[in-house]
Amino acid sequence: DDATHFVLWKNGQLTRTQVETLGTSYLDEKMAGVWQIETHDAEKAIEKFATLERSPQFGEDLIPLVGRNGKRNHQIPRQKLPEKLMEQTREWMGKILNSAKAFCEEEKVLHPHYIFTGSTTALNGFLEFLCDEFSLDARIGCTKKVEAPNETLVDSSMAGILGMYRWLATLERDRQRLFEPKGMVQKTFASARSWFANYF
Repeated sequence: DDATHFVLWKNGQLTRTQVETLGTSYLDEKMAGVWQIETHDAEKAIEKFATLERSPQFGEDLIPLVGRNGKRNHQIPRQKLPEKLMEQTREWMGKILNSAKAFCEEEKVLHPHYIFTGSTTALNGFLEFLCDEFSLDARIGCTKKVEAPNETLVDSSMAGILGMYRWLATLERDRQRLFEPKGMVQKTFASARSWFANYF
């Protein structure tokens, strides 16, 4: 919620990470200001009603907004929510992509493949929004080769965490192979693979 985590992979190796203090809470705060409600209530409204699809049709539907701490309860037309959210997300994602571009340029990665994880990727129309607004061809990350309940595996907000967990487990296994007693050929192969991974 409070940060965006960049992870750069080159040739199958984790090369560098960076954290930007610009998470989805930025959207919640902006939308709370627009609707004059608390940030927590804006977050709940976005989770329940938001979409990034272009021109969604909701008819005359209304969204109830809870007022707390002296702010009044009120309703807004459901059609208004995606319009405002699109505007705020465009600004927020523009900042993130500018940081990502600078991050990649520092590492001499000229044509990066973008893979997104996190709760925002669950919004309807997320990938289409990136393509339309930023001409960005991207994918949503999903978890593979991890044993976990299916609802966890299909949750894109968990993909980054589970992927790092899998990578760390694999890294530890590879290192253990170097120290465990085994045949000379296997140990030489493991050492050579580790050397190539580190230097190429």
